[in-house]
This record gives sequence, structure tokens and C-alpha cells, in this order.
Amino acid sequence: MTLTCPQGHPVEPGQAFCSVCGEAITPPAGSDAGRTATCPNGHPVLPEESFCGMCAAPLGGSGAAVHPPQSKRRSPWLWAGIVIVGAAAATLAITQWPTDTTPTALPEAGSTTSSTSSTSSVPPNAAPTLDSIADQGGIAGDIVNLTATASDSEGDGLTFSASGLPAGAVMDSTGLVTGTLVGPAGTYTPVVTVSDGTTEVSTSFSWVVSEPAPPQAPPEFAATADWIDTAGNVFPTLLADLGGVISETAALDIRFTATDPDGGVVTFSASGLPVGLTMDVDGRLSGAAAPGTARGEPYQATITASSSAGATDVAIEWQVAFGLGATCEAIAVDFTYANAVAYWLREDQPVGLDVDGNGLPCVAAFVGLDRLAEIDGFYGPADFAAGLTCTDLADQSYDTVVAYWLRRGQPTNLDEGFG
Repeated sequence: MTLTCPQGHPVEPGQAFCSVCGEAITPPAGSDAGRTATCPNGHPVLPEESFCGMCAAPLGGSGAAVHPPQSKRRSPWLWAGIVIVGAAAATLAITQWPTDTTPTALPEAGSTTSSTSSTSSVPPNAAPTLDSIADQGGIAGDIVNLTATASDSEGDGLTFSASGLPAGAVMDSTGLVTGTLVGPAGTYTPVVTVSDGTTEVSTSFSWVVSEPAPPQAPPEFAATADWIDTAGNVFPTLLADLGGVISETAALDIRFTATDPDGGVVTFSASGLPVGLTMDVDGRLSGAAAPGTARGEPYQATITASSSAGATDVAIEWQVAFGLGATCEAIAVDFTYANAVAYWLREDQPVGLDVDGNGLPCVAAFVGLDRLAEIDGFYGPADFAAGLTCTDLADQSYDTVVAYWLRRGQPTNLDEGFG
């Protein structure tokens, strides 16, 4: 017959403790002598034993009992793990042996025993609270400044992150979104996440990015302006032809027009005009150059058409000539003899400019000048034959034609009705 310990492990005859589980074998293995009684749980015991060698139940007596010495009982502090391989093999791994052999109080005989294990209770982590983010909108090129906010009831540090943001926008770990939107245009659905190191919480929102509006075009001048004479006659005139000579006190009335490609309202202004001329917001330039505005240098005027989209300029150069009644002395202050001749011809050779009565203007006013030498110097060579026509002189300058006309006594074949 095979001998076993109270737990069923094989033992040798005369063995007092099981080599597998450490169970006490009383009496030694192979001897049941004297085991004429049983414990409350039915195990055979000796009459003199105070505790069952198999289950440690107290025997005889009343009230609390104590464990027998370690050498006479199975240790209640032994922790073991048994791994069963197959159907017949078992291996015991001893993980802890007690070092405290102080007797421990046990329940009274016949009472029900129970064992409880006490562990400290750790409350679950509280998730952070992430505030909702309002839907956003913007135009490519806009500067971004958006902040995500969250809180944590346990005071844990929070870290933010985001995905799906429009190109150009970046979120840092504090929840601040910065950058410049670069498009492309579309509707984005960014997801913002906050973490307390244990738990993450996310929210999403809509972000619509639009392309910037195309740049608006400034106004465009009409190719012509209406030059209106004192009789009310309208002469459409190319803008490039508006410049030239205007006389002091001579009325001027020009109407400019321009359109805005985007349908905006167009207004007009001007700068560099001779005193006496004004421009209203509707594009009408009117008035007369004031007396004394004649000068040797031309006026560089700028006509501007403006709208909400921008402005367009037209440059016009005007030479202001003396008005009717100017004297040679006034002309000689700032003008050449050529200007005096031009004025004399334009104003139909007023007698007041022929101060020496020789049929030529202003010679005496230009001190130190020989009349004919000056004419030749200003108006070209004096060797043209008599009887030339304007056609003959077509390749010459106007000044040369005037010089010829003066030298030849103003022949009628060169006077085409203008004197």
C-alpha cells in the first residue's frame, strides 16, 4: 500500500512531514496507532492532540484556542502555486514562507472560519472637461488666433493636440492655434484633443476657409473728352490731344468720363492746374487761367479718376499764353521773342505790340537784339526765295515758316485765313 500525507502526496514510511507540501504527519507515515478519534472535520487525530494535524481545527476544550507549534501543524501562512501538467504530474512552486511563528488566535471549536483579503482602494481617474469650440470661418491670408480651453477636477496638467486643421494653422500644447491661413478653400473639420496623462477627451468643430476676393480694377478713362466751346459746340478730343496752349482769361470747358469695371462710383480730381481752372467730382474741368498765370514753363496737370478699387491718372501739359491786352514788357519778363511773335499773331497783331511801328512785334522790348538777326536766329535761315507756299515749307518747323512770313512782308499766299 502507498503511504500519503493528509493532502494525498506520496511519503516514505516513518516520514514526519510531507516533502511536497510540508504537512505534518502524526503519527509518522505508515502508523495510525492511537488515531482513535476524529476532528470536527472528520480527520483522524490522537487523543492528546489539541489541534487537527490536517485542518488545524481545535480539539476538546472551550473558548479560543491557539495553533500548535509550527513543527506540529500545517502552516496557515504558506502560499503555494500548483501547476498541473497533463493528467498526472504536479509541481509546487513555493513563493513565500512565513517568518513570524507567533501563535495566532483562531475561532472557537465548531465555529465557521472565513478568510478575507484587504487591499487599498484607488479611485478611478476623473477625465478632463474640454470646452466646445465655436465654428470658425476665414479667408486665405487671414491671421489665426484661436484658443482651446479645458479643465481638470483633480488639478492634473493638461496637454492639447489637434488634427485636421486648415493649412497654415498650428496648435501648441497649451491649446493656442496660430498661423496664417493659406488654403485651399474648403470646409475643414478639425479634432482637438486634451489629455491629463491618463485619459483623453476630444471635440470637433467646423472651419470654413474661403479664397480672397479677386483684386478690383481701377477706373478706366474714356478714350476722348468733350471739349466744349463758348457757343456750346462739343468736340470729342483724344486725351493725348488735350494739351497745348491756352490763353489767360480764355474760357475752358472740358468734360472727362471714366467707368469702374466693378460698377463702383467714379469721382474726379485734378492737380497742377493753372490758377483759375477747377475740376469738379463729376469730371468737368472749367474756368479760365487767371491773369498773370502765363509763364515760360508749361503746367503739368494731372486728372485723376478714383473709385473704391483705386485710381487712374491722365497727364496733360498746358502752356498758358498771355491774354488779350498783354504788353511787350510783360512778355519780355519771362518769355522769348518767339513767344511774343506767337502771341502777336494769335491776337491778330494788336497795335500795342508794334511799339516801333514797323509791322513787327515787340522788337524794342527785347533790349540789345537786332530785329532781323533775332528773327533769323529764332526762325531759321533767311535764304528762302520769295513766293514759297506752306506746302513748300511743309518739312520746315512752324517757327521757320513764321520767320519766312515776317521777312517776306507777310505774303498772302502763306496767310490761309489765320493772319
